[in-house]
Amino acid sequence: MQKPLKQFTKCSSLTTFFIVFVITFSLSSTALTTFGIGKPQSNPPLATTAPKGRECSSNADCLGIAETSCVKDFDYQLRCLCGDYLAPQNGLCKTRVKGLHHQCRLSEDCEDNMICREQNNTKFTEQIRCAH
Repeated sequence: MQKPLKQFTKCSSLTTFFIVFVITFSLSSTALTTFGIGKPQSNPPLATTAPKGRECSSNADCLGIAETSCVKDFDYQLRCLCGDYLAPQNGLCKTRVKGLHHQCRLSEDCEDNMICREQNNTKFTEQIRCAH
């Protein structure tokens, strides 16, 4: 009769150990996941658009910003842009070469295969621009 009782005690002690282990683990893991962890802070969204130049209606509006011309931006708005169609950074243009429709003095100011010439456009008072 002693044998079945010993087996019962072995089984009971293993079961007790397993239950204590599960309860201890579940309590400690809950404490670890909730203690000291605040709400995750969301980072501000990154700027996805390039900075825009000053809006203008003629090249006279761009006189204060060297090497810029009043040309249409990608959104078809007239802006003071550098020769590479980018807005000046801290009031300075990275490139000195001018693109299509930019105001120029000499053909050397324009990109390759372009010349500085007078255009038949009466909208702008300064009509000497880079052209093909």
